[in-house]
Amino acid sequence: QIATELKLDLKKFNTCVSSQDTLPIIQKDIAEGSALGVIATPALFVGDELLVGLQTLEDVTTAIEAQLKKHAQTK
Repeated sequence: QIATELKLDLKKFNTCVSSQDTLPIIQKDIAEGSALGVIATPALFVGDELLVGLQTLEDVTTAIEAQLKKHAQTK
């Protein structure tokens, strides 16, 4: 459904996703995300802060500024 909404070439998308070459890559990405606490998409790491879901520019800017401040205090 999402692939359709994004107007992807469904034949190529389904071939890629079901490919035995692609499956281990997808599984590895899912495992890495899970290990890092990613529970949904979109997800974005800003330093050590995980932002999950749609973020506004203000949210991302605030997170970046907080990480810069945190980093500056550790020096």
